[in-house]
Amino acid sequence: MRNIKVLPSLIFSLFLLIPVGAFAGTSTTTAAAGSPGSRWYSQTFTTVGANTFVVPDNVDTLFITGCAAGSGGAGGHTADPGGGGGGGAAGNCMSNVPVTGITPGSSLTITVGTGGLGGAAGASGGVVNVNTTIAGLPIGTYTLFGGAAPTTGTAANGGAGGASGDGLSAGGAGSTSATIGGSGVSSTKRNAGGDDGLICITGAGGGAGTAGPAAGGVSGNPSGYVPTSVSGGAISGTKGGGGAGGSSAFGIGGVGGSNAVGATATVGYGAGGGGGSATFAGGAGTKGFVTLRWSN
Repeated sequence: MRNIKVLPSLIFSLFLLIPVGAFAGTSTTTAAAGSPGSRWYSQTFTTVGANTFVVPDNVDTLFITGCAAGSGGAGGHTADPGGGGGGGAAGNCMSNVPVTGITPGSSLTITVGTGGLGGAAGASGGVVNVNTTIAGLPIGTYTLFGGAAPTTGTAANGGAGGASGDGLSAGGAGSTSATIGGSGVSSTKRNAGGDDGLICITGAGGGAGTAGPAAGGVSGNPSGYVPTSVSGGAISGTKGGGGAGGSSAFGIGGVGGSNAVGATATVGYGAGGGGGSATFAGGAGTKGFVTLRWSN
């Protein structure tokens, strides 16, 4: 397995893998001219829930790009004074990963993860149906794990940020004193077969500020994809700020609440929602997507 070098500008290259129609929330097929006698095609799935893809004739290899959904941000404590809620985590992502041995004419079931809902004040962030799965592959069902749930604030402490769904990237710890909440861990990357095959363990949510008071922690951001971390919420009187939502390779997390609800993640796919400050709800995460590419 060869190492690969990820350039800072790679996020823009990754977005080029997604057809423009993907952002309209529908499946889109595109074709581009290749070498003589060969053309490249792609189909993108952004509708949440189950979708069906029938493998075209003469196709035995698919290149898969996609991500799971981000978890929702947690709500802050139900009363003032109190700590903010932790930020939601981003979903796991993959880019241009080749899968061989595909049977032409076979059907794949692609289930796109739903963005987690923000938790109400006193509740954790939502994680219902955040995984994205591809069933019917020769290797079985491939699962991209959505972000794990962040925790709510308490009267004394800020909530913890959500970890990555596979547990490999930790969320930031909630603050227990008048110091800023912990930062989510940045992503790691590993080769997944071929120079272009990449699986990205994406950013975890930031920990929330306590009633000390303290500000919410920043999110983890995938190095080489998202240039800066998302900010946690500022303190407001005796209300701790909410933690920031984690960013994915294809989306930017929601900002933590400052005497307000946590921001819903709205840019791209697979990002976590911001945590709410004390007495406020968290924001929602963004959904996942899958793009399949093949030549024929």
